[in-house]
Amino acid sequence: MEHSSAVTLALADASAFDAFKQELKASFSVKNGFREKSIIELEQIGIHPEAAGRGLGKQLIVESLAPFKAHVRRQGCDVGAVMVTTSEGNFAEKLYQSTLGVSRAAVISGYGAGDEVILYNASVGPERGE
Repeated sequence: MEHSSAVTLALADASAFDAFKQELKASFSVKNGFREKSIIELEQIGIHPEAAGRGLGKQLIVESLAPFKAHVRRQGCDVGAVMVTTSEGNFAEKLYQSTLGVSRAAVISGYGAGDEVILYNASVGPERGE
């Protein structure tokens, strides 16, 4: 059984974040079914270019990870790992590394318009998203 908590964020400016942050979340999903230690994936997050560089992406990830981990726990499971993919050269890779503790696990060459980077953290402890 797969569950997803999916809302994509696109903001015209940073002030919109405060007005809507109770309703906005980054998109996480369980990738390997609900098991003792599930793998979750950050599927989607987007910040309008005019609002970039203000910490909104990090805030969205941090504020949505804990509730999603709680959702997984309510299913009788725990989060064992987190993964995210991004295009080669995307500045978001550094955000994911610093926020989720992920590192490069693989690169898929020729994926869509370019190469896709798979980032993975095999041990998502309580210090991340709790």
